[in-house]
Amino acid sequence: MAPGEVGYRSAQVDVIKRIFTLTQEELWEAAEIVENFKKRCEEAFALRGRMIEGPVYLRAKKIAQNFGAV
Repeated sequence: MAPGEVGYRSAQVDVIKRIFTLTQEELWEAAEIVENFKKRCEEAFALRGRMIEGPVYLRAKKIAQNFGAV
């Protein structure tokens, strides 16, 4: 289970892990956002049809740093 999560039955553990665990694709996307944000030096830009702004970058940067992707 994720830190701070409470499960009352053992059957809940797998569901909680699945919901709170990042996929490899999410980790790659975070690294891609951080890399593009640094290269472009813009406040906002589109990446694969998605608007990337400061809050999205900060979340991606935190994810990438926590998992050693940057």
